[in-house]
Amino acid sequence: LSHIKRLHTGLRYICGICDYPFTDKYNLAKHLLIHDGKKLYKCDICDKSYATNGSLIEHKRIHSGERPFTCSFCPKSFLSKRRLMDHHRIHTGDKPHRCLVCEQRFTQRGTLKRHMKVHDPVKAPTLVT
Repeated sequence: LSHIKRLHTGLRYICGICDYPFTDKYNLAKHLLIHDGKKLYKCDICDKSYATNGSLIEHKRIHSGERPFTCSFCPKSFLSKRRLMDHHRIHTGDKPHRCLVCEQRFTQRGTLKRHMKVHDPVKAPTLVT
């Protein structure tokens, strides 16, 4: 399955643990820190810990109220660029995540994962396109 994803999505690097795809080695390596269980970056306000400094910086925005990423279509703002990009799909109608079983498309990866339970409620595979 990982081989097929690499060929047809242009995402050349796939996490061997969760199958999440990446376009480069750097982001895959950063992602792998999540799986090793080490959380070296600790919030000095609430003591939550994170695997990457970027995750800690994003978390600290919860405490400060800072939401630096504002939607160009509506007044909503977000803690991270990634969350803003996901939100933009509501306005643009872009549905990049496709179910490989029934071809239904989704704006969010999480919605696709929930949808997969329709096909196999016991073990829903993670399919990312």
